Amino acid sequence: MRVNSRSTVMQTLHNGKLTRSVSLEDRGWSLGEALFETLLVQQGNPVWLEEHLARLARGCERLQFDFPERALRDDIHQLLSESRDDRAVLRLCLSGDSLGVRGYGAVSRTPHRYCQLAAQ
Repeated sequence: MRVNSRSTVMQTLHNGKLTRSVSLEDRGWSLGEALFETLLVQQGNPVWLEEHLARLARGCERLQFDFPERALRDDIHQLLSESRDDRAVLRLCLSGDSLGVRGYGAVSRTPHRYCQLAAQ
């Protein structure tokens, strides 16, 4: 068994701001109302980015979310501009906002954005 001695460095943005936690009222966390894509990043470039964003856009239509493409691109740029790693994993997640309301009915069309970059 091979053990990697290097630790994983992870940065997460929630709606464009660095975070280390997720609210328990987040509908993605509490009800599974979320979409995600996981991308390989090589030499600072997300592989198949346009295809992943297109799939997220289609998922947003199904969940009746507004697709925050510009904001996601800004988040991705922010994380990648601060990274110096040759290889990394980028996770994009869009999840429903409860606005403090319980239940299954749609509450907001504006999803929370989570962008996470992990590298060793």
